[in-house]
Amino acid sequence: MIERKQWSSTSPSQLSTFRDCRRKWFRVSVLGERPPSSPAAERGTRVHEQIEQWLMHGVAPTDGTARAMLRHLPPGGSVSPDHVEQSFDLTPPGWVARVRGRIDLIDPSTNQIIDHKTTATLNYAKSEQDLATDTQAIIYSAVALSGSLGIEFSEPLKFTLSYGTTRGAVKTALVSRTFTRAELSEPLARIGEEVSEQRDTAGALEWSEVEPNYQSCDKYGGCPFRDDCTRAQRAMTTAPEPTAAQVSSFMSALKGEAPAPSNVIQIEERPALEISDELDPTGAAYFQANPPDGLPDRESLPEDQRPARRLPRFRWDGKSLSQMKAPDLVQAIQELTAIMSPQTREAYENHTQHLTKDTMSANRERLEVIHRLNYGLITVADAPPEQPKMSTNFFDLFAETAGAAPEPEPVQEAAPEPEPEPEPVQETAPEPVQETAPEPEPEPVQEAAPEPEPVQETAPEPEPEPAWVTEDLKLKPEHHAPNILLIDAVATTGESSHLLDELAPLIRDIERQHQRPISLIPYDEGWKILGARLTSWGFRKNIVTIDSSHPLYRHSSHTLLALADIVIKGTR
Repeated sequence: MIERKQWSSTSPSQLSTFRDCRRKWFRVSVLGERPPSSPAAERGTRVHEQIEQWLMHGVAPTDGTARAMLRHLPPGGSVSPDHVEQSFDLTPPGWVARVRGRIDLIDPSTNQIIDHKTTATLNYAKSEQDLATDTQAIIYSAVALSGSLGIEFSEPLKFTLSYGTTRGAVKTALVSRTFTRAELSEPLARIGEEVSEQRDTAGALEWSEVEPNYQSCDKYGGCPFRDDCTRAQRAMTTAPEPTAAQVSSFMSALKGEAPAPSNVIQIEERPALEISDELDPTGAAYFQANPPDGLPDRESLPEDQRPARRLPRFRWDGKSLSQMKAPDLVQAIQELTAIMSPQTREAYENHTQHLTKDTMSANRERLEVIHRLNYGLITVADAPPEQPKMSTNFFDLFAETAGAAPEPEPVQEAAPEPEPEPEPVQETAPEPVQETAPEPEPEPVQEAAPEPEPVQETAPEPEPEPAWVTEDLKLKPEHHAPNILLIDAVATTGESSHLLDELAPLIRDIERQHQRPISLIPYDEGWKILGARLTSWGFRKNIVTIDSSHPLYRHSSHTLLALADIVIKGTR
């Protein structure tokens, strides 16, 4: 008999198992059925222990993976034991259970926390975009910023995963992302809802009552409870075999013999139903072709009686919404919003004004709004959905209160500031033209020669128009020139600059700091540093070209696509 546990706490690993298969989580975390340890798990435990001894006492590791991972760690014996394998156990406000965990390494000097990971190949390593929604990264960063570890961290906090491979030649990699308190509030709220679902699932009486996920049976070398789930599924779909008495009764009925007395069905005798005169026993009222209460021929159903319109599946560039990666989402939003009418754009902004982040989940929600707009399920008259406001700040539990949440408000107020700037240009530009018009006619050649010069200097925008500029892209005088990014394309008029030429001073500065060419800096850190410096469109011209095969584009495409107002992809 398996002793049932009283479930009262969760962890990042429990939440990961719960999302993968709730039945497996129930058997492990509630019933306490521990699966046997695998060789990969034992290898990971050994690597963690040797790295721990190296950091605290300077004992050199004997495992090859552990030795290779030391290149990203502090010197041996230089880390306090309080900063190695520090555990936490707390209950955030609003959560129905405690959350527990253990942080592998705390590095206050670099304002970061590090977690060691062993994997068969780096193909399984998470990316920087994955860390934005990773449960372990969010919980660990929130606990560190709350001050519960006894260490004060500044914002933004850096969370790093240190990877080391266990098959073939050992390879290592670092994956990092920074977090602020404001960025962690929304993900923590979603995790709190999952913890509530864990509490409800833990109340099941047996594991067979919990919903399984049969698609996860073969993951991670196979689930140890796979055979039990298969037998339970077969028992539900297999009909029971008939008993000997049931077979005998069936054969007797075929032969016309009377069944046994125990199987005789007694039918209760009831008086016949009397039909009153008010009823229509012949049903003459229903023989009319068009009853008076029905709808006229070819008349559409009322709005409240029409069947729900089925929305087709969203597809863009041959990909569904679940198959699109972060750059695909950004590019799809830019292309689809660029062709919107003003009325459709207004409805889109009203239904997406609550999305202040540029995460993958927010971009997917933006594309869903665009998809509904295209099929008429959302109109301009529809009011945007009310978003629930969080009544509890997750950092109220801790020593410091999160004050960074209302920061996005001044951004909305500052948005309309650039609008009045073009107005004086319209007033001053036509002034010299009106004054020169009534000048004396006897000397038209001498006075007309210098007149076009101030007009060309004050309004040079309409003169050069690339061949690919259509009527939709032509700007009105009151709008500023858009920032256009040309990928694998060339502006025919020469009014563009190459991105590599624009960033040449920054590249030289990075190469001077590292004393080597930017392409030779290990782990592509040089290109990543260069991409991180692209915080604004500080180029000399508003049209910039870039080759998609260049390393600079691969490491800074997400920033470039966010800075550009218009993105045009071409073929050379």
